[in-house]
Amino acid sequence: MPEELRLQADFLQLLERDNPLCEISEWVWSELQRGSRDRNHPWNLGCISTVERQNSGELLPRSRTVVLRGVDTRSRTLDFYTDGRSAKVCSLLDPNVTPRVCWLFYRHETRVQVRVDGRCEILARDQAEEYWKSTPSDSHKLYATKDPPGTRMENQLPNDPEYDFDRAQDHFFVVRTRVENIDLVSLSSKGNRRLTIEYEDLSLPARLSWRTP
Repeated sequence: MPEELRLQADFLQLLERDNPLCEISEWVWSELQRGSRDRNHPWNLGCISTVERQNSGELLPRSRTVVLRGVDTRSRTLDFYTDGRSAKVCSLLDPNVTPRVCWLFYRHETRVQVRVDGRCEILARDQAEEYWKSTPSDSHKLYATKDPPGTRMENQLPNDPEYDFDRAQDHFFVVRTRVENIDLVSLSSKGNRRLTIEYEDLSLPARLSWRTP
């Protein structure tokens, strides 16, 4: 059986078990962990959306693809790295905007979409330093540009990019999402299914429920 059909069949089998909601909840977190460790996994890249304040003062939604860098099932958190000068970090630091993000993952083999909502925090510098040390040195260049992300350029590519490697670590931020809600949609010719997983407190079990697709 082709890998795509096997993965889809495995997921559909979850739906037929005695307690499918719990099984699927464990499957989601297992796949997220795999995504954070395996760069070839479809969930290694996720789309995150934020609400950002424009120069005009207007609030607009903005989405971008980021690498899923870390997953902790106990604390129910997802991590990504970014340049601290980017617009998404500015929006998370805006005191007039709730620091929330929405992640979106999709895996075509299983035809499953997962949307993750949560509140964000930016890790303290001493915490981020540990992640910086584990980041390949080649990646440090991403945070060493003298101009912030989004700066207007005269040419398609700068002829001689300016870098300041002494400041690179200062621009390296780790953003952590504390998951509050997971919405999963399974697409199938036999009928679409949808469920939600809601979290209130780490000391309380999740609330799982089926929803109309």
